[in-house]
Amino acid sequence: MSLCHVTLNLDPEESELPPEAWGRSIGFDSYSTYIQAITRYADIQHLDYQPQGECLVHSPGLILGSSDGPVTINTRPVSQSWPFTCRLLREGFRVIVAPASHTQSTLSLEEEEDMLPSLERCSHVLLTSREGVKYFAAFLRRHQQDPGRISVAVIGKGTAQASLEEGFFVDYVARTSEALSFAKELVSFFDPDDTRFLLARGVQGRNILPRVLEQNGFACDEVALYRSVGMMHPPAFLHEVLDINPDYMVFTSSFAAEFLLQSLRSQQLYLSVPIVTIGPPTSQTVEACGYTVFAQADHYDVEGLITILRELRRV
Repeated sequence: MSLCHVTLNLDPEESELPPEAWGRSIGFDSYSTYIQAITRYADIQHLDYQPQGECLVHSPGLILGSSDGPVTINTRPVSQSWPFTCRLLREGFRVIVAPASHTQSTLSLEEEEDMLPSLERCSHVLLTSREGVKYFAAFLRRHQQDPGRISVAVIGKGTAQASLEEGFFVDYVARTSEALSFAKELVSFFDPDDTRFLLARGVQGRNILPRVLEQNGFACDEVALYRSVGMMHPPAFLHEVLDINPDYMVFTSSFAAEFLLQSLRSQQLYLSVPIVTIGPPTSQTVEACGYTVFAQADHYDVEGLITILRELRRV
């Protein structure tokens, strides 16, 4: 079998490697190409980095984008990274893809069976992230449950869109992307006498949402569907990224900020890149790690991040 070569496709509409790569072992011409590829193509997110293979993937380089716009480090998780990369590129930014984490399922088959009664009892499932949507939808498919029969209340437009794409009935979309405000909206909109929630989220989720709901008389079961796992990038890759002197590093979660900043410190790498965050919890984590937040989104979602980055670019 002859060696095939594939150039990383930046077309946001294509989500799979081209057919000539199917069924072949995949190699990557650099670690940065590997990182770009696993965020780009969902079907190879399980692969480890290797420099050789029956099909070799190439990329345009460490920095994506042909404009002269600011260089922004995108640290979003692997499964959420590519849409944000594409959005930044459309806005005229150049992008270094450096996900701080990926996610993995936490439920055993027995735990999934135990979850079914909670699903039957609830009136609404609470979904707070695209990851939660993905893992909850996969759980339903495994148990032959129709997502169209599940009423969900979600936080943020991105989570709402992901829920609709999976076929859920979206009964409520919060105007906020912050947990405490979401809880207050739910308390105002729903009646505790005829509402029972099931909160489907990650292991590391904060307890603000269920606590506020229960304080206001709502029943709220919880299930941890997935956990975030930090990505330990090779020192050579991190050196290469920092030597470019990027304009911004963007963090969208406390987990990402803490893991990546501590990784840099453990490798004795000095970070002078201005840090931009999605909201207060992430900013607090950055500061707890000993760094200064350069800017924070006013609205705690991707749109808020894009807005603040636009404003910084105009300064």
